[in-house]
Amino acid sequence: MLTKLGVSDKTRLYAYFSDPFVRRLVGPEVKIGQRRRVMAKAKMEALTARAMLARLDGHAQPDSLPDLVRSEHLPEGWQSEDMALDATGLVRSERYGPLPRMRTLPDVPLEKVTPEEAEAYRRYVENYSRYWRRFFDPIAIRLDEIGTDQLELSTFILPLVDNSIYNGLREVLAHQDDNTTLSVPVVQPTPVLQFSVNVKDAIWQQVAAGFSELFTRYSGASPAMVDDFGPGVHVAIFDSDPILAMGSGDIFGAFGGEIMQGADNEMLMIPVVLSLLTRPCSILVETKSPQKTSQYLRQAALAGIARERSRRSDFGVSFYQVGDRDEWVWALNVAGVVKLRYGVEVAGKYLVIRNIPWSREDRIISVAPVELNAAVLQVNPSACQQQLPGLFAAASDANRRAVMGGLGRLYPFMLSGAKSVPDAQAEHLRLYGFYPRAFPDDQWLWKDQRMVSEDYGEPLRQRQPGFDPQQPFGLMSHIDSLQLNMQFEEDGLRSTVRWGLR
Repeated sequence: MLTKLGVSDKTRLYAYFSDPFVRRLVGPEVKIGQRRRVMAKAKMEALTARAMLARLDGHAQPDSLPDLVRSEHLPEGWQSEDMALDATGLVRSERYGPLPRMRTLPDVPLEKVTPEEAEAYRRYVENYSRYWRRFFDPIAIRLDEIGTDQLELSTFILPLVDNSIYNGLREVLAHQDDNTTLSVPVVQPTPVLQFSVNVKDAIWQQVAAGFSELFTRYSGASPAMVDDFGPGVHVAIFDSDPILAMGSGDIFGAFGGEIMQGADNEMLMIPVVLSLLTRPCSILVETKSPQKTSQYLRQAALAGIARERSRRSDFGVSFYQVGDRDEWVWALNVAGVVKLRYGVEVAGKYLVIRNIPWSREDRIISVAPVELNAAVLQVNPSACQQQLPGLFAAASDANRRAVMGGLGRLYPFMLSGAKSVPDAQAEHLRLYGFYPRAFPDDQWLWKDQRMVSEDYGEPLRQRQPGFDPQQPFGLMSHIDSLQLNMQFEEDGLRSTVRWGLR
């Protein structure tokens, strides 16, 4: 592995995960052991809560599980030979020890499994194999200091797992052996996010063959124009404050959320499509012959596009030139209700398509190659200004939910007689092994038999702080730029993540 990812004088950290290590992580001993421990922990936490409920209901301090059964806080006939409750409310397991300090998996080795556990692991392997048909082999990770306030994290996986998503990318994106360079246009103003890929010639040929008729029908340009496209495609998304947002409410959260869980390749494109429809962005497609591309566009504008409609007459297209400039507008009219206009021009060696043609001032100022040739994702948090209030609101939403959960966990402890919020936190720590705590600038109070947060209110009267442009927030406030670069090599994948600090 050192021949693929070596150590240098700039290396701060180097980690190597062997094939046996990864196999153990997903093997039956660890997975079944984890399942047992998680289920035991959930049961112990439920018993702890039942004992506290008994005290709140006015029963004497329960000092055993049979006491909870007699007080009807546990169902009749409930039993657990492995667990016990002491007079202080602490639940212990004969196998795992006390709830706050449960033993680790090596301390409780797996000796036998039940048929139910074997079946659960079989289902896990079946689901795992749908995406990963064989395990990861060696993985190397290296952290380098490459300059002032700049770090780079490099990884190399060899051989690459037989994964459906990765296999799809390998078929589409350039390989090291293709001897192509990924040249990235430098755009001003700086995009918040820019994504660039090198697409194989065979894929461009498939696009030309499969979409030529559709391309001609809805753009009016000659399908021969597509023959000159490639290899690079770039999407630049600019700072904005959109009304419609996915995920957590920001551009990165669009790739998260429940809609993306278990998503296939088509579902992964949903955030990209929504960004094209809701945020200022430009698509830059490399063309081998910019002059011919401009000529095809002029011909399309001169010929004009008949007002084409589908059988239901609900879709129209037009393509026209802007003044005497080599700029065009491609308009799509959906049922006379929605009209989408895209600006089209040829800039240098790129066909540029903008989703807001009349207000964008972005331009290509240079072209710079990147080290790895398949794909690169560039994130520039420092370019984000208009969206900062929206990002703050999304972060505050998450903080408020966390605070309400913390207040809810401490509430029964205060009702049980804790003299102060710190005392309730200490008792929570003693029984559960952790405790909820307020954010640094917040304070939790006990007022009139209610748990209250100074910044976020209480469950029935919630609020959250307003945005202050003078107060930085979040991890990204310390990062100036972030770049993820990747390349397929032999059967493996090399990637680097480079970030610069402000």
